[in-house]
Amino acid sequence: MSSFHLPELTRFNTVTSMDFHPTELIIAVSEIKSISLTERIYFTKVLRLLPDGTIDETPIETLPENTHSPVAFSPSGQFLATGYLYKNNSKVILWQCLPKSPSGHPVSSFTGHTEFINSIDFDPTGRFLATGSYDKTTRVWQVRTDGTPAICLAILKDHSSVVTTVAFSPTGRFLATGSWDKTVKVWCKAPDDDRNWTCIAILDQSEVGGVYSSVNSIAFHPTLPLLAIGLGHGTVTLWQKQPADDTKWTLVKTMKEDDHRQVHSVAFHPDGLFLAIGSHNRTVKIWMLTNDKNVAKCVDTLFCGYMVNQIRFHSSGKFMAVVTYEGTLILYDTSVLIQKKTELLATQGTARLLAKRLSTDHTSTDRGLDIRREQKITREVDAANPPLQVALLNSREADAKAKAKAKANIGKGGRISQRKRKINKRHSYRR
Repeated sequence: MSSFHLPELTRFNTVTSMDFHPTELIIAVSEIKSISLTERIYFTKVLRLLPDGTIDETPIETLPENTHSPVAFSPSGQFLATGYLYKNNSKVILWQCLPKSPSGHPVSSFTGHTEFINSIDFDPTGRFLATGSYDKTTRVWQVRTDGTPAICLAILKDHSSVVTTVAFSPTGRFLATGSWDKTVKVWCKAPDDDRNWTCIAILDQSEVGGVYSSVNSIAFHPTLPLLAIGLGHGTVTLWQKQPADDTKWTLVKTMKEDDHRQVHSVAFHPDGLFLAIGSHNRTVKIWMLTNDKNVAKCVDTLFCGYMVNQIRFHSSGKFMAVVTYEGTLILYDTSVLIQKKTELLATQGTARLLAKRLSTDHTSTDRGLDIRREQKITREVDAANPPLQVALLNSREADAKAKAKAKANIGKGGRISQRKRKINKRHSYRR
């Protein structure tokens, strides 16, 4: 498969983490400003992303009291969560967001972790918030909108080392936590008890990477029951949940990056066909998924100049943000992925298979809706790939001619021998 280039749109400096607003062209960035060699100021800026992909550097709002810990918008865009560390007291601050911009006023703040917060993630409903910390714990919070602090529902203590990353599944059914202890643990909440979170699966990465298999990043696929895990020795593993058993997760694919080059971030494109992998070797690689068990060749490699720290896709799928350890935010135009996907699928000969798989979101029971989605995607594939249409048409014409010839032979020679009938049948199967 030939690769293609994702255009770079803009760069923004002194950024340590970022998140896209779920519906608006707005981004929140955590920034650092050095006053001297020993004194630094941390704060969050909320910036407008222009339609051409450039960033308006005049902030909509500047929010104080933030460290370089991750920032995260709620699924509705109503809240922005930021972390703050002062001495040995780590807290999360929840900021109110207006329909078009943040108000700049905190709704509440809540404490619990004793060390730096590495990861923040909302569940799809916005009711729950998970935080992973250097104190080896994950805390699950119930978000409250009345100005009172969030309630800590559960403290998950099963990891034996730093919790580096947390992520809710797109359905909200699962919470995955990754750690330097070389495991990813999958948690599930009891149906009738928000405080009861049980570890239902342990995905051991030491068998894949040995000593260097610490978990740095995890990401759920937007529609399929797949979990991508980025490891410390340069490998990404794909795990699939078995349909009938939530406790069974199977390793279905291993993608190896350069030797001893850590994978720091993994992210699925909202379309679900592409997986971005950012690593220590200063690159972001874009891989295309051909189905739920296989990954095609890398379709693009972006050289970022510095080690990659974080990758995020905008919900529209048109932009990808990459944050490097040096503090540069690079924005790429990923609309080419959407434009090229049908061409890539046809090249791989999997267009019809993908149309069927993409038509099912694994949450709907409406088979008619799935069929209509499959037909729509198939039409898009055919419209974007005239050569594929011609090939299908030629195949149908060849079949029709073969059938007509067989009928003509029967008409001319009367009854055809049983042996010849079997030969013709085999030829028709081969076509």
